[in-house]
Parts: sequence; C-alpha cells; structure tokens
Amino acid sequence: MKMAIRSVEHHLLRDHIQYYVFTEYAGSFAYRTFPNTNLCLALYRQNRIEYSEGAKANSCVITGGGPAYGSALWGWHRKPFEVKVEGPSEQVCIVFHPGGLRKFTTVPFTEVLKGQEALEPLFGPQARFLPEQLFGVERPEDKVALLESFLLGQLARRRQEDGAVDWAARQMIQRRGGLRVEELARALQFNPSTLYRRFMNDIGQPPKEFLSTVQFRAALAGISARRAATLTQVGYEAEYFDQSHFIKSFRKMTGLSPAMLQKRMSTVEGRISWVVE
Repeated sequence: MKMAIRSVEHHLLRDHIQYYVFTEYAGSFAYRTFPNTNLCLALYRQNRIEYSEGAKANSCVITGGGPAYGSALWGWHRKPFEVKVEGPSEQVCIVFHPGGLRKFTTVPFTEVLKGQEALEPLFGPQARFLPEQLFGVERPEDKVALLESFLLGQLARRRQEDGAVDWAARQMIQRRGGLRVEELARALQFNPSTLYRRFMNDIGQPPKEFLSTVQFRAALAGISARRAATLTQVGYEAEYFDQSHFIKSFRKMTGLSPAMLQKRMSTVEGRISWVVE
C-alpha cells in the first residue's frame, strides 16, 4: 500500500478542508476506522464499491472491475467502519472540517451519503472531468493543485452563511463535548428546533450526535497520544460521566474496549487512526 497525506495549500480552503489523502493498493488490505466529525469525499478509479450496514459495524468492500471513475461520500457512522480492499485500487480523498462541505455545495447530504455516485450530484456537470485529471497525474502535489483549483471555483459560487453553526461546532470541539446543546442554542439565540435544522443543513448530523462524536474523538486522541496516565483519566478529560459510560460508548463506536483499542490502534502522520486487520 502507498499512502500520501497532504495539507491544504490555499488559505481560503484551510478553514473548510482538513487534508487530502492519496492511496494505492496493489493487493488485499483491510482496516477499521471509527466515527468522526467530518465528511470524506472519495474518488476511485476502476473500482466497485459495496456498502452495507450491520448490527455491530458498517462495512465497505472495494473490488476491481468497476467503471473508469467513481465517487462516494462517507461519514456519520455511529459504529465502526470496516473496509476491505480486494485487488488493485487507487483513491483520492478530500477530508472536510465539520460543516466544510456545505461551503461548496447546496445539495442535501442525505441525497448522496453512502450512495453509488457523489461527485456530480454534489457539484454538478462541471465536476465531470475532475477524476480524469486527478488520476492522470502522478505526484500528490499536482493532484492537490488540481483539487484546489476546482474547489476554489466551487467556493466562489456559494453564498457564505452567517457562521453560527461553524461557531457552535468549534465550541463543541474546544470543550471536547463537555457542554449541552441547550447552552449553545441559548448562546446563539436559537430555539432547539432551529439549531437542529441548521446542524442538519450545514453539517449533516443532529447536534446531539455531533456532540457525542466530538466527545468520542477527544478520548480517542487521548488514547492515541497516550498523554494521560490511565484510561480512567482519558475518560475523565473527555467529560464522560463515569468509567462505565466511557467503556460503553467506546465499545459501540469501535467494537473494542478502550484498553484493547489502545493495544491495536495505529495512526498515520497523527491524522488517521485505524486498526489494520
């Protein structure tokens, strides 16, 4: 497997996009990732994507023999996300900040999330030739330049919102989930139904689910960095009610206890946390 993670170059895009990932798989590879606060737009070359939801995990199988180019929008898993690559695969992924994708498109996310095709439904016919351009160059730096040229064009077409949901999401992340949705609604002078509607439109997830995912990711970062003396301290710093709540949440979102996850998890450049199966 070859993987390259690249930072966002253009300053106008940095508030909306976390990073880009370029991968090539020559053979079989399997991994498990976990619920996150972002959305990921993935572009594929000559692959078939089969997505399914199970009782304990969601899964995606990537095989060869597909169309010349394809795309999918991933995110908002409430369970582990298990990926199996069977055969050659090449991917380009754009990982957005919470609410970041909304700055480039007005299309409701539910219309394309986990579907068979996402690129043109999100961005229109002007996106049709982007995959051919991206997979036609080898260097990650050239792929970044192509992506950012396209995304800046999309950004210029969008009317920017008032920033209320962006502010609320930042507050949740800064507090590691340690606040209540009602507090945010009062601070924004929104009623709860307005905050819910705005989160669904701008981010794609209800505020309470977003908050619980933020809390989980804060604990996951603590486990990954091993900055706390004990796992109990990790749960405490992430604002879980008690150790039982911490362990139950982790089992739901990872399929593993915090202790087992700590033994098996690895990170790529401090950005991608996964368990390689």
